[in-house]
Amino acid sequence: MCNAKTCGEGDHCCKTDCAAFGGARPCPLEPPAPTPLSPSPGEEACPWLRTTAEADLLACMDGTTCTGWSCCAVHGGRARCPPNKPLMCNGRTCGGGDYCCKESCEADGGHRQCSGATLPSILMLGNSYTFYNGGVDGALRTFFSAASKAWFVKALTKGGANWQYHLEQAALQGSPHHGALTSGAGGEQWGFVVVQEQSHLPALCCHTSPLYSDAQFAASAEAVVALDRLAEAAGARTVLYQTWGRREGHATRSYLSSFPTMNEALQRGYQHYASLITRPDRRPVVAPVGSAFGFVYEEVVRAGGDPASPASLFHRLYDPDGTHPSSLGTYLAACVLHASITGETPLGLPSALGLSEAEASSLRSTAAQAVR
Repeated sequence: MCNAKTCGEGDHCCKTDCAAFGGARPCPLEPPAPTPLSPSPGEEACPWLRTTAEADLLACMDGTTCTGWSCCAVHGGRARCPPNKPLMCNGRTCGGGDYCCKESCEADGGHRQCSGATLPSILMLGNSYTFYNGGVDGALRTFFSAASKAWFVKALTKGGANWQYHLEQAALQGSPHHGALTSGAGGEQWGFVVVQEQSHLPALCCHTSPLYSDAQFAASAEAVVALDRLAEAAGARTVLYQTWGRREGHATRSYLSSFPTMNEALQRGYQHYASLITRPDRRPVVAPVGSAFGFVYEEVVRAGGDPASPASLFHRLYDPDGTHPSSLGTYLAACVLHASITGETPLGLPSALGLSEAEASSLRSTAAQAVR
């Protein structure tokens, strides 16, 4: 079924190939399942899902706030950790035998569990599109810290890595991937696993007939199915980090020779990945970062500007190499991912990565448009 509504009394077209009819008709995915972001009546026994508002400030079970890692010993124990060490761990070897507050609980027994609630945690598997500029994961930590939310965000990345690399690492005994995805390192249970493919591979979806038959794309599609199974076994929902076209398109592939053509092909590729791992009881989240880059491009064109101008916002989303993100691009990606995962509007997120509030506000609006 194609997007075109010009077949059979104006209805959507049914074809063997939708390339000439607006592409495949997309199936709207359900929004992410609600994730506990703040204490509710059902979570009152788990105050450690949030942090205090000040570095090194602890909140104790009796309501006392204090500093010093043993200060809650006579106040019923720790209830909340500080934002600089936001995670409460199962280990009880910190500060007078109380529960540990750490940046990561992998060496301290995993997260302190909360009856009836999945502790919010994100595992990111990607490459330089994820780790540039301090990482999308770093920006997400800034967002959660500003809101006093005790989310754990972990990134496993390598420059140029594709999904097959991450699968190989997950099968390798003793690797960080194996620990995170196979054995649940430190008792970790993920809420979301974000997967980001090598930059051009999803765009190989649509230059062959039949579509999706390119050998490299087919291997990528097989890999995402396998990664989704690992995520499911780890108790997580899969998030597809839909990346963006290169600023001037792909230099050696004529069918991807401009940003618009490459960006559209990437979106179709990720849409196909989503269809492969969708079933009635399980749906992925698609984080439309590439769509957000496209909205910036279109806004520059609508305003009569030149996207190729170094002064344009679109041009400045990129590192000088024209493919990796600048700080602006990383911030935009983080806003889209935060909104896609939490279901919250990105409009209230703080600035980060050294961006001015004016630039950050503009990108937050674009992220909201893309997710909406």
